[in-house]
Amino acid sequence: MTLLDRPAVVVVALFVVGLGVGPVIILTGTLIERHVGTALLTQSFALMGALSAAGIALSGLVGGATVEAQGHLGGFLLIVGYGVALCLVSLALRGLVSGSRAMSEGCGPLPAEPVHAGNPQPRR
Repeated sequence: MTLLDRPAVVVVALFVVGLGVGPVIILTGTLIERHVGTALLTQSFALMGALSAAGIALSGLVGGATVEAQGHLGGFLLIVGYGVALCLVSLALRGLVSGSRAMSEGCGPLPAEPVHAGNPQPRR
């Protein structure tokens, strides 16, 4: 009997994998909010959602074909390859983001501003 024959182990493993999705979405949304002008903000968020869905569909297609052809070990190696590619892209984008105009001007976290009833302050 392997670990995957126990449904509780599979449920816990999928839950742990799912914990990584939220921070990625939040980070992506924060980067879009900080580096995209207000005129393109809605389109940028829509594009983020569409490209995320397309990426999930494509990775499912490639992952399914890989597991069918190579078995579970091939699927695991594909996931490791995706992880390495993600790390490399993250390192490449880190240089772009840290060298951007907003970051070089000292753009930090937005300060908390009180919102007065009846007179909301526009966000910068």
